[in-house]
Amino acid sequence: MDNTPYDFLVFIGRFQPFHKGLLSVIEAGLKQAKQLIILCGSAHQPRSARNPWSPPEREAMIRGALSAGDNKSLLTPVFRNGRLLRNQTFEDIRARARLTDYPTAVE
Repeated sequence: MDNTPYDFLVFIGRFQPFHKGLLSVIEAGLKQAKQLIILCGSAHQPRSARNPWSPPEREAMIRGALSAGDNKSLLTPVFRNGRLLRNQTFEDIRARARLTDYPTAVE
């Protein structure tokens, strides 16, 4: 049985560069929730000295630092060149997170 206190948590950051401190926050979040949603800030910004990595590159760095099991619990929006490639509805995210015990709409 899963004893995590939360169904999901959200972690917002630039992740430029991705470092051990950020990794420890992600690992702690994965211990507290069934799913961790990572949102990359500055995703709409062009490459620069301040923003050297694209969102897919940052996702690859984050996923590369995690185990296969932890990667299954990680949700990241898909961007290319600062544009969202696939809009995910709350139902999409809930389905990926396997959250089925919540109503689909607020009445």
